[in-house]
Formats: sequence, C-alpha cells, structure tokens
Amino acid sequence: MGDDYWKSEAGQFLAGSRRYFRAAHILRTSKDWGVELQSPTLHLIAHGIELLCKFPLISLGNSQESVRRKYGHDVSTLWGLSENAALRATVYHEAHLAWTAARDSGKWPHDDFSDEADRVIDKAVDDLGHLNGKNSNFALRYTLEKDTLAPRPAFLIETFGRVAERMVMNPRFLDF
Repeated sequence: MGDDYWKSEAGQFLAGSRRYFRAAHILRTSKDWGVELQSPTLHLIAHGIELLCKFPLISLGNSQESVRRKYGHDVSTLWGLSENAALRATVYHEAHLAWTAARDSGKWPHDDFSDEADRVIDKAVDDLGHLNGKNSNFALRYTLEKDTLAPRPAFLIETFGRVAERMVMNPRFLDF
C-alpha cells in the first residue's frame, strides 16, 4: 500500500479506528484509571468499532456520506452487516485468544469466564450501540445514568485493538 492509500477514505477509516483504540488503551492503562475515565474510554472504543465496521463498506466503494446517512453511529447494525462477516470472524478469533489469556492469568479470580468470548463481544457491541444511541440519550457522549452496566473496556481494547493493528499493517487482511 502506498502513501496514497492512507489519504483515501478507506485508509482514513482504518487509520482512525486504530487511533481511537490506542487512545482508549492509554486511558485504560493510565495510573488515573477509575470510574470517571470509563465513559470516555467506552466512547473511544465505540467510535473505533464504528470506524472499523465502516471500513469494509467504504472499501467496497460506498461513499462516506452514503454510509453515514444509512447507518449513522449505529455500531450494532454495522457489526451485523454481511459485509462485516470476515471482520466478525477475525474479532471472534482474537476475542477467544484474549479471553483465554485473561482466564489463565488468574488476575480476575471473581470471573468464572463461563461465557463464550464471541457472545461477550456481541453483547458488548450491542451494549455500546445502546449507550452510543438515541435510546440512551447518547449516554457515552453526554451522561450515563447511575449504576449503568457497561462492557469491559480492557477486553474490547485488546480484542478490537489487535484487529485494527493487524489491518493497518495489511489493509487486505480480511480479504472481503
């Protein structure tokens, strides 16, 4: 891929996705990590997933404007599109690796890791879709209601961040 690729709409979506996951990683691993950084971190993750899910659509020739009009910021719908089947399979594979590593590390003794990693990913994307959408009054952008349950940022950053990194190294990685 030449430098021109990274100036294209598709290249910008892919590079942007990686930037958002990197920023989320920085916040999540910050010495200041705590409740007040969870919402901004989840917002970065949701936007990273959105860009990653829009990348195949843009790469297949859809304009940024048509994708925006049709899907907006709806990460749940974007995630389920047939055009994202290869992305989902890749994310599920990475999720399984991250889930197994987390379970085997012993760092989270209160989690039995009984859920399947792909189900955890699907639920997390749905939860982020809700928190990022109008039904929650755009909670990730504005305010979360007290005691709102949200997905695990570290697991999502690790899983989606790895996929974004691999795709930046080889934008044809998914070969959709």
